[in-house]
Amino acid sequence: MVDPGCASNAPAYARRSTKRERLLCTATNVVAGRRKGTRMHFRGRSISCGWALCSAAALFAATGCGPPFEACEGAACSEGEGEGAGAATSASAAAASGGLGGAGAAGGAAVGNGGLGGTSSISSSSSGSGGQSDPCAGVCAPVVPAGWDGPVAAFVGPGPAGDCGAAGEVVHGNAGDIHGDVACTPCSCGSPSGASCGLPTVTFYNNPNCVGESDTLQVNGSLTCKNIDVDLTDYVASVKYTSVPSAQGTCQPGGGALQAEPVTFDDEALLCNLPVVGECQGAETCVGAPPASFEQRVCIYQQGDHGCPAAYRHAFPIYTSFSDTRDCTSCACAKSTPTCGGTLGVYTSGSNCINSATTVAKGVCVNATPGSMRWTAGAFGAGTCAPSGGALQGGVIPEGPITVCCSDP
Repeated sequence: MVDPGCASNAPAYARRSTKRERLLCTATNVVAGRRKGTRMHFRGRSISCGWALCSAAALFAATGCGPPFEACEGAACSEGEGEGAGAATSASAAAASGGLGGAGAAGGAAVGNGGLGGTSSISSSSSGSGGQSDPCAGVCAPVVPAGWDGPVAAFVGPGPAGDCGAAGEVVHGNAGDIHGDVACTPCSCGSPSGASCGLPTVTFYNNPNCVGESDTLQVNGSLTCKNIDVDLTDYVASVKYTSVPSAQGTCQPGGGALQAEPVTFDDEALLCNLPVVGECQGAETCVGAPPASFEQRVCIYQQGDHGCPAAYRHAFPIYTSFSDTRDCTSCACAKSTPTCGGTLGVYTSGSNCINSATTVAKGVCVNATPGSMRWTAGAFGAGTCAPSGGALQGGVIPEGPITVCCSDP
Protein backbone atom coordinates (compact mmCIF):
# COMPACT_ATOMS: atom_id res chain seq x y z
CA MET A 1 0.00 0.00 0.00
CA VAL A 2 1.27 3.48 -0.85
CA ASP A 3 2.41 5.54 2.13
CA PRO A 4 -0.14 8.33 2.63
CA GLY A 5 2.71 10.74 3.18
CA CYS A 6 3.76 10.44 -0.47
CA ALA A 7 0.49 11.74 -1.84
CA SER A 8 -0.49 14.31 0.78
CA ASN A 9 2.72 16.10 1.65
CA ALA A 10 5.73 15.44 -0.57
CA PRO A 11 8.22 17.81 1.16
CA ALA A 12 7.39 16.51 4.62
CA TYR A 13 7.69 12.96 3.39
CA ALA A 14 11.09 13.69 1.90
CA ARG A 15 12.35 15.09 5.17
CA ARG A 16 11.30 12.13 7.26
CA SER A 17 12.24 9.52 4.68
CA THR A 18 15.95 10.27 4.32
CA LYS A 19 16.95 6.91 5.69
CA ARG A 20 14.63 5.06 3.33
CA GLU A 21 15.96 7.03 0.39
CA ARG A 22 19.47 6.00 1.35
CA LEU A 23 18.32 2.41 1.55
CA LEU A 24 17.06 2.68 -1.99
CA CYS A 25 20.23 4.17 -3.30
CA THR A 26 22.45 1.63 -1.56
CA ALA A 27 20.29 -1.37 -2.57
CA THR A 28 20.26 -0.15 -6.15
CA ASN A 29 24.01 -0.11 -6.18
CA VAL A 30 24.14 -3.76 -5.19
CA VAL A 31 21.63 -4.94 -7.76
CA ALA A 32 22.59 -2.86 -10.77
CA GLY A 33 26.19 -1.78 -10.10
CA ARG A 34 25.58 1.75 -11.30
CA ARG A 35 28.28 4.28 -10.78
CA LYS A 36 28.76 6.83 -8.08
CA GLY A 37 27.60 10.30 -8.86
CA THR A 38 24.06 9.46 -9.94
CA ARG A 39 21.42 11.91 -8.94
CA MET A 40 17.71 11.06 -8.61
CA HIS A 41 14.61 13.17 -8.45
CA PHE A 42 12.28 11.84 -5.75
CA ARG A 43 8.93 13.49 -5.04
CA GLY A 44 10.16 16.74 -6.48
CA ARG A 45 13.33 16.61 -4.45
CA SER A 46 16.82 16.02 -5.87
CA ILE A 47 18.84 13.43 -3.99
CA SER A 48 22.52 12.67 -4.54
CA CYS A 49 23.45 9.02 -4.12
CA GLY A 50 26.77 7.32 -3.69
CA TRP A 51 25.53 4.39 -5.77
CA ALA A 52 22.12 4.54 -7.41
CA LEU A 53 20.06 3.27 -10.24
CA CYS A 54 17.05 5.50 -10.01
CA SER A 55 15.19 3.86 -12.85
CA ALA A 56 14.91 0.44 -11.08
CA ALA A 57 11.15 0.33 -10.58
CA ALA A 58 11.25 -3.05 -8.87
CA LEU A 59 13.20 -1.58 -5.91
CA PHE A 60 11.06 1.48 -5.59
CA ALA A 61 8.58 -0.59 -3.50
CA ALA A 62 11.03 -0.31 -0.60
CA THR A 63 10.16 3.40 -0.24
CA GLY A 64 6.43 2.74 0.08
CA CYS A 65 5.59 5.33 -2.65
CA GLY A 66 3.69 4.75 -5.85
CA PRO A 67 4.71 7.39 -8.49
CA PRO A 68 7.78 6.69 -10.63
CA PHE A 69 11.03 8.60 -10.32
CA GLU A 70 13.73 9.45 -12.81
CA ALA A 71 17.56 9.40 -12.74
CA CYS A 72 19.89 12.10 -13.85
CA GLU A 73 23.68 12.14 -13.94
CA GLY A 74 26.59 14.51 -13.82
CA ALA A 75 26.67 15.81 -10.25
CA ALA A 76 28.83 14.84 -7.31
CA CYS A 77 27.17 12.92 -4.53
CA SER A 78 26.76 14.67 -1.28
CA GLU A 79 24.79 12.11 0.65
CA GLY A 80 25.67 8.49 1.50
CA GLU A 81 29.28 8.74 0.41
CA GLY A 82 30.81 6.60 3.12
CA GLU A 83 28.14 3.94 3.32
CA GLY A 84 28.82 0.37 2.43
CA ALA A 85 25.97 -1.47 0.80
CA GLY A 86 24.59 -4.91 0.80
CA ALA A 87 20.98 -5.87 0.14
CA ALA A 88 18.88 -8.80 -0.83
CA THR A 89 15.56 -8.34 -2.49
CA SER A 90 12.83 -10.47 -3.85
CA ALA A 91 12.24 -8.20 -6.82
CA SER A 92 13.61 -10.75 -9.27
CA ALA A 93 11.42 -13.52 -7.82
CA ALA A 94 8.38 -11.24 -7.93
CA ALA A 95 9.04 -10.36 -11.55
CA ALA A 96 9.31 -14.04 -12.48
CA SER A 97 5.90 -14.72 -10.89
CA GLY A 98 4.20 -12.17 -13.12
CA GLY A 99 4.44 -8.91 -11.18
CA LEU A 100 4.90 -7.34 -7.82
CA GLY A 101 2.32 -7.89 -5.11
CA GLY A 102 2.93 -5.85 -1.94
CA ALA A 103 5.94 -4.47 -0.16
CA GLY A 104 8.17 -7.02 1.49
CA ALA A 105 9.33 -6.79 5.06
CA ALA A 106 12.83 -5.65 5.72
CA GLY A 107 14.45 -8.29 7.81
CA GLY A 108 16.84 -5.74 9.32
CA ALA A 109 19.05 -2.86 8.36
CA ALA A 110 22.38 -1.43 9.55
CA VAL A 111 23.64 1.69 7.87
CA GLY A 112 27.34 2.52 8.32
CA ASN A 113 30.65 0.97 7.86
CA GLY A 114 29.24 -2.48 8.51
CA GLY A 115 27.00 -2.20 5.43
CA LEU A 116 23.27 -2.97 4.91
CA GLY A 117 21.87 -6.39 5.48
CA GLY A 118 18.26 -7.49 5.02
CA THR A 119 15.69 -9.28 2.85
CA SER A 120 12.48 -8.32 1.11
CA SER A 121 9.76 -10.90 0.36
CA ILE A 122 6.38 -10.85 -1.61
CA SER A 123 3.60 -13.40 -0.85
CA SER A 124 2.63 -15.59 -3.77
CA SER A 125 -1.02 -15.39 -2.63
CA SER A 126 -1.03 -11.59 -2.91
CA SER A 127 -2.55 -9.85 -5.90
CA GLY A 128 -2.44 -6.29 -7.06
CA SER A 129 -0.62 -3.67 -5.05
CA GLY A 130 -0.30 -5.03 -1.55
CA GLY A 131 -3.62 -6.98 -1.78
CA GLN A 132 -4.66 -10.29 -0.30
CA SER A 133 -6.37 -13.22 -1.95
CA ASP A 134 -10.15 -13.71 -1.28
CA PRO A 135 -10.49 -16.69 1.08
CA CYS A 136 -14.10 -17.46 -0.16
CA ALA A 137 -14.13 -19.90 -3.06
CA GLY A 138 -17.92 -19.59 -3.53
CA VAL A 139 -20.51 -16.94 -2.69
CA CYS A 140 -20.69 -14.71 0.36
CA ALA A 141 -24.25 -14.80 1.71
CA PRO A 142 -25.98 -13.13 4.67
CA VAL A 143 -26.06 -15.10 7.89
CA VAL A 144 -29.11 -17.37 8.21
CA PRO A 145 -31.55 -15.75 10.70
CA ALA A 146 -32.72 -17.60 13.77
CA GLY A 147 -35.66 -19.90 13.13
CA TRP A 148 -34.75 -20.44 9.48
CA ASP A 149 -32.91 -23.31 7.81
CA GLY A 150 -30.27 -23.06 5.11
CA PRO A 151 -28.44 -21.92 3.20
CA VAL A 152 -29.84 -23.77 0.19
CA ALA A 153 -29.98 -23.48 -3.58
CA ALA A 154 -33.53 -23.28 -4.97
CA PHE A 155 -34.93 -24.48 -8.27
CA VAL A 156 -38.44 -23.18 -9.03
CA GLY A 157 -39.54 -23.71 -12.63
CA PRO A 158 -41.29 -25.96 -15.17
CA GLY A 159 -38.71 -28.67 -14.61
CA PRO A 160 -37.23 -31.14 -14.64
CA ALA A 161 -35.33 -29.83 -11.66
CA GLY A 162 -32.33 -32.11 -12.00
CA ASP A 163 -30.37 -33.60 -9.14
CA CYS A 164 -28.73 -32.13 -6.06
CA GLY A 165 -25.77 -34.45 -6.36
CA ALA A 166 -23.39 -34.72 -3.43
CA ALA A 167 -24.83 -31.58 -1.81
CA GLY A 168 -27.97 -33.49 -0.86
CA GLU A 169 -31.65 -32.85 -1.43
CA VAL A 170 -33.55 -30.94 1.27
CA VAL A 171 -37.09 -30.52 -0.12
CA HIS A 172 -38.76 -31.67 -3.33
CA GLY A 173 -42.18 -30.11 -3.92
CA ASN A 174 -44.31 -27.96 -6.17
CA ALA A 175 -45.13 -24.30 -6.70
CA GLY A 176 -47.52 -22.11 -8.66
CA ASP A 177 -51.10 -22.71 -9.75
CA ILE A 178 -52.74 -26.14 -9.70
CA HIS A 179 -54.04 -27.77 -12.86
CA GLY A 180 -56.03 -30.90 -13.72
CA ASP A 181 -59.25 -30.90 -15.75
CA VAL A 182 -62.12 -32.74 -14.12
CA ALA A 183 -65.72 -33.57 -15.08
CA CYS A 184 -68.59 -35.85 -14.10
CA THR A 185 -70.30 -38.10 -16.62
CA PRO A 186 -74.01 -37.22 -17.03
CA CYS A 187 -76.51 -39.06 -14.86
CA SER A 188 -79.01 -41.34 -16.57
CA CYS A 189 -81.90 -43.64 -15.62
CA GLY A 190 -82.76 -47.09 -16.84
CA SER A 191 -86.16 -48.34 -17.95
CA PRO A 192 -88.93 -48.10 -15.36
CA SER A 193 -90.04 -51.21 -13.60
CA GLY A 194 -93.22 -51.81 -11.62
CA ALA A 195 -95.37 -49.26 -13.48
CA SER A 196 -98.94 -50.34 -14.17
CA CYS A 197 -102.45 -49.13 -14.87
CA GLY A 198 -105.63 -50.07 -12.95
CA LEU A 199 -109.32 -50.14 -13.83
CA PRO A 200 -111.39 -46.97 -13.73
CA THR A 201 -114.35 -46.40 -11.39
CA VAL A 202 -117.53 -45.09 -13.05
CA THR A 203 -120.00 -42.76 -11.30
CA PHE A 204 -123.71 -42.88 -12.08
CA TYR A 205 -126.18 -40.04 -11.32
CA ASN A 206 -129.97 -40.03 -11.02
CA ASN A 207 -130.17 -36.66 -12.76
CA PRO A 208 -128.87 -35.44 -16.11
CA ASN A 209 -125.56 -33.58 -16.34
CA CYS A 210 -123.99 -35.66 -13.57
CA VAL A 211 -125.61 -33.94 -10.60
CA GLY A 212 -127.72 -35.14 -7.72
CA GLU A 213 -127.59 -38.54 -6.09
CA SER A 214 -124.80 -40.86 -7.27
CA ASP A 215 -123.33 -44.29 -6.92
CA THR A 216 -120.15 -45.94 -8.26
CA LEU A 217 -119.12 -49.16 -9.89
CA GLN A 218 -115.69 -50.43 -11.00
CA VAL A 219 -115.50 -51.96 -14.42
CA ASN A 220 -114.38 -55.50 -14.95
CA GLY A 221 -111.20 -56.26 -16.81
CA SER A 222 -110.60 -55.00 -20.27
CA LEU A 223 -113.17 -56.15 -22.79
CA THR A 224 -115.32 -57.69 -20.12
CA CYS A 225 -119.01 -56.74 -19.94
CA LYS A 226 -120.50 -55.65 -16.62
CA ASN A 227 -124.17 -55.15 -15.91
CA ILE A 228 -125.00 -51.95 -14.12
CA ASP A 229 -126.56 -52.43 -10.72
CA VAL A 230 -126.47 -49.30 -8.64
CA ASP A 231 -128.34 -48.17 -5.55
CA LEU A 232 -130.26 -45.13 -6.66
CA THR A 233 -133.82 -43.98 -5.68
CA ASP A 234 -134.47 -43.35 -9.32
CA TYR A 235 -133.14 -44.57 -12.61
CA VAL A 236 -129.74 -43.65 -14.01
CA ALA A 237 -129.80 -40.42 -15.96
CA SER A 238 -126.09 -39.65 -16.55
CA VAL A 239 -122.60 -41.25 -16.28
CA LYS A 240 -118.95 -40.15 -15.96
CA TYR A 241 -115.48 -41.43 -14.96
CA THR A 242 -112.57 -39.10 -14.00
CA SER A 243 -109.34 -41.12 -13.74
CA VAL A 244 -107.55 -44.38 -14.21
CA PRO A 245 -105.48 -45.54 -11.24
CA SER A 246 -101.83 -46.39 -11.86
CA ALA A 247 -98.65 -47.46 -10.08
CA GLN A 248 -95.43 -45.48 -10.65
CA GLY A 249 -92.31 -47.21 -11.86
CA THR A 250 -88.76 -47.05 -10.54
CA CYS A 251 -85.49 -46.77 -12.50
CA GLN A 252 -81.89 -47.69 -11.89
CA PRO A 253 -79.56 -44.62 -11.97
CA GLY A 254 -76.31 -44.56 -13.91
CA GLY A 255 -73.49 -42.15 -14.74
CA GLY A 256 -72.03 -39.58 -12.38
CA ALA A 257 -68.53 -41.00 -12.68
CA LEU A 258 -65.51 -38.75 -12.01
CA GLN A 259 -63.22 -38.14 -14.96
CA ALA A 260 -60.15 -36.31 -13.66
CA GLU A 261 -56.73 -35.64 -15.11
CA PRO A 262 -53.69 -35.98 -12.82
CA VAL A 263 -52.99 -33.01 -10.61
CA THR A 264 -50.10 -30.83 -11.78
CA PHE A 265 -48.54 -27.56 -10.65
CA ASP A 266 -47.08 -24.77 -12.77
CA ASP A 267 -43.63 -25.36 -11.34
CA GLU A 268 -41.45 -27.98 -9.76
CA ALA A 269 -39.49 -26.97 -6.66
CA LEU A 270 -36.22 -28.43 -5.39
CA LEU A 271 -34.03 -27.26 -2.52
CA CYS A 272 -30.42 -28.47 -2.26
CA ASN A 273 -27.89 -27.91 0.50
CA LEU A 274 -25.16 -25.31 -0.09
CA PRO A 275 -21.97 -26.38 1.72
CA VAL A 276 -19.68 -23.90 3.47
CA VAL A 277 -16.53 -23.60 1.33
CA GLY A 278 -14.53 -20.84 2.97
CA GLU A 279 -14.72 -17.63 4.91
CA CYS A 280 -16.03 -14.17 4.11
CA GLN A 281 -15.10 -10.80 5.54
CA GLY A 282 -17.72 -9.43 7.92
CA ALA A 283 -20.90 -11.15 9.05
CA GLU A 284 -21.41 -13.35 5.99
CA THR A 285 -21.14 -17.04 5.23
CA CYS A 286 -19.10 -18.43 2.34
CA VAL A 287 -21.11 -21.13 0.55
CA GLY A 288 -20.83 -22.95 -2.75
CA ALA A 289 -22.40 -21.24 -5.76
CA PRO A 290 -25.87 -22.53 -6.83
CA PRO A 291 -25.96 -24.83 -9.89
CA ALA A 292 -26.44 -23.07 -13.22
CA SER A 293 -30.08 -24.20 -13.65
CA PHE A 294 -31.06 -23.01 -10.16
CA GLU A 295 -31.95 -19.54 -8.92
CA GLN A 296 -28.72 -17.60 -8.81
CA ARG A 297 -29.39 -16.58 -5.24
CA VAL A 298 -28.69 -18.03 -1.84
CA CYS A 299 -31.91 -19.06 -0.09
CA ILE A 300 -33.29 -20.05 3.30
CA TYR A 301 -36.53 -21.84 4.17
CA GLN A 302 -39.00 -22.49 6.97
CA GLN A 303 -42.08 -24.69 7.20
CA GLY A 304 -45.40 -22.83 7.13
CA ASP A 305 -46.41 -19.43 5.77
CA HIS A 306 -44.05 -16.66 6.86
CA GLY A 307 -42.81 -13.24 5.83
CA CYS A 308 -39.25 -13.05 4.54
CA PRO A 309 -36.43 -11.31 6.47
CA ALA A 310 -34.83 -8.23 4.89
CA ALA A 311 -31.59 -9.94 3.87
CA TYR A 312 -33.57 -12.67 2.07
CA ARG A 313 -36.50 -10.66 0.73
CA HIS A 314 -37.49 -12.66 -2.37
CA ALA A 315 -40.26 -15.15 -1.49
CA PHE A 316 -40.96 -18.47 -3.24
CA PRO A 317 -43.83 -20.35 -1.51
CA ILE A 318 -43.75 -24.07 -2.26
CA TYR A 319 -45.78 -27.12 -1.19
CA THR A 320 -44.71 -30.64 -0.42
CA SER A 321 -48.08 -32.37 -0.94
CA PHE A 322 -51.76 -31.86 -1.75
CA SER A 323 -55.16 -33.35 -0.96
CA ASP A 324 -57.52 -34.26 -3.79
CA THR A 325 -61.18 -34.30 -2.73
CA ARG A 326 -62.69 -34.00 -6.22
CA ASP A 327 -65.81 -36.14 -6.60
CA CYS A 328 -69.29 -36.25 -8.11
CA THR A 329 -72.58 -36.23 -6.23
CA SER A 330 -74.59 -39.44 -6.51
CA CYS A 331 -77.08 -39.88 -9.32
CA ALA A 332 -80.75 -40.52 -8.53
CA CYS A 333 -83.94 -41.17 -10.52
CA ALA A 334 -87.44 -39.90 -9.85
CA LYS A 335 -90.31 -42.40 -10.22
CA SER A 336 -91.99 -42.67 -13.59
CA THR A 337 -95.68 -41.94 -14.17
CA PRO A 338 -97.22 -44.42 -16.65
CA THR A 339 -99.65 -43.51 -19.39
CA CYS A 340 -102.99 -45.23 -18.81
CA GLY A 341 -105.77 -44.82 -21.37
CA GLY A 342 -108.80 -46.65 -22.62
CA THR A 343 -112.42 -46.42 -23.75
CA LEU A 344 -115.64 -46.86 -21.71
CA GLY A 345 -118.75 -47.97 -23.57
CA VAL A 346 -122.25 -47.97 -22.01
CA TYR A 347 -125.18 -49.88 -23.45
CA THR A 348 -128.70 -48.41 -23.19
CA SER A 349 -130.43 -51.48 -24.63
CA GLY A 350 -130.11 -53.43 -21.42
CA SER A 351 -127.73 -55.96 -19.93
CA ASN A 352 -124.96 -58.07 -21.47
CA CYS A 353 -123.51 -55.29 -23.59
CA ILE A 354 -125.55 -55.95 -26.71
CA ASN A 355 -126.37 -53.61 -29.55
CA SER A 356 -124.45 -50.38 -29.93
CA ALA A 357 -122.63 -48.56 -27.15
CA THR A 358 -122.28 -44.93 -26.21
CA THR A 359 -118.65 -43.95 -25.66
CA VAL A 360 -117.79 -42.07 -22.49
CA ALA A 361 -114.45 -40.14 -22.48
CA LYS A 362 -112.51 -39.58 -19.29
CA GLY A 363 -113.81 -36.61 -17.37
CA VAL A 364 -116.74 -36.02 -19.70
CA CYS A 365 -120.36 -36.36 -18.49
CA VAL A 366 -122.71 -38.29 -20.80
CA ASN A 367 -126.50 -38.19 -20.32
CA ALA A 368 -127.63 -41.80 -20.78
CA THR A 369 -129.64 -44.58 -19.13
CA PRO A 370 -127.32 -47.60 -19.52
CA GLY A 371 -127.97 -51.17 -18.46
CA SER A 372 -124.41 -52.50 -18.96
CA MET A 373 -120.88 -51.31 -19.72
CA ARG A 374 -117.54 -52.52 -21.07
CA TRP A 375 -113.96 -51.16 -20.58
CA THR A 376 -111.41 -51.37 -23.39
CA ALA A 377 -107.85 -50.57 -22.20
CA GLY A 378 -105.71 -48.32 -24.38
CA ALA A 379 -101.97 -48.38 -25.11
CA PHE A 380 -99.80 -48.54 -22.04
CA GLY A 381 -96.80 -46.30 -21.46
CA ALA A 382 -94.44 -46.90 -18.51
CA GLY A 383 -93.16 -43.33 -18.60
CA THR A 384 -89.60 -42.20 -17.86
CA CYS A 385 -87.58 -41.42 -14.78
CA ALA A 386 -85.96 -37.99 -14.46
CA PRO A 387 -82.25 -38.15 -13.39
CA SER A 388 -80.59 -35.85 -10.89
CA GLY A 389 -77.14 -35.45 -9.29
CA GLY A 390 -73.75 -35.90 -10.93
CA ALA A 391 -72.51 -32.48 -9.85
CA LEU A 392 -68.79 -31.86 -9.29
CA GLN A 393 -67.76 -31.25 -5.71
CA GLY A 394 -64.51 -30.90 -3.74
CA GLY A 395 -61.19 -29.78 -5.17
CA VAL A 396 -57.40 -29.92 -4.89
CA ILE A 397 -55.87 -28.24 -1.86
CA PRO A 398 -52.07 -27.72 -1.58
CA GLU A 399 -50.60 -28.88 1.72
CA GLY A 400 -47.27 -28.85 3.52
CA PRO A 401 -46.43 -25.18 2.81
CA ILE A 402 -42.79 -24.10 2.99
CA THR A 403 -41.68 -20.50 2.69
CA VAL A 404 -38.48 -20.12 0.69
CA CYS A 405 -36.76 -16.73 0.91
CA CYS A 406 -33.80 -15.78 -1.29
CA SER A 407 -31.20 -13.04 -1.31
CA ASP A 408 -30.63 -10.59 -4.13
CA PRO A 409 -28.86 -12.12 -7.15
